[in-house]
Amino acid sequence: MPKIQAGEYRGRCTGPRDVKFGESQEGNLQIGLLLEVTAGECKGQRAVWYGGLGSEEAKAFTRKALLACGWDGKSWTELRGISDNCVRLVFAEEGDYIRLRYINPDTSVKFKHELPRDEVVRRLEAAGLAGPPAQTDDEGPPPFDDAEAPL
Repeated sequence: MPKIQAGEYRGRCTGPRDVKFGESQEGNLQIGLLLEVTAGECKGQRAVWYGGLGSEEAKAFTRKALLACGWDGKSWTELRGISDNCVRLVFAEEGDYIRLRYINPDTSVKFKHELPRDEVVRRLEAAGLAGPPAQTDDEGPPPFDDAEAPL
């Protein structure tokens, strides 16, 4: 398996069981998340990301990363949903090593409650936004599998 290089990778937090709290060298409270690359040639590799909690600015930055991972935003200790979302993991060179620098929201479309096709058609027609669906023999492309999605 190739070593992770600087760049962006699709990934996911491994879950609350792997989240740890500690202190920075300056004595500030930090949270550490374990994240796993879920697609591409580095699939399966893991990295740790540390978020600061010592200032309002650091808390806001860390909160955005946790929300991107799927956290419900309610409890810092339970972290419900922390592994629900795919995210973009941004690795950067820092001196002689590669560091997981940012956790960004994935740009793929995701709904908490995706509607079945027949419901979509019904609602669009009711809103005057669509006619009846075209009749084709083609089933369309296979469902999207984010494990095989290119970055």
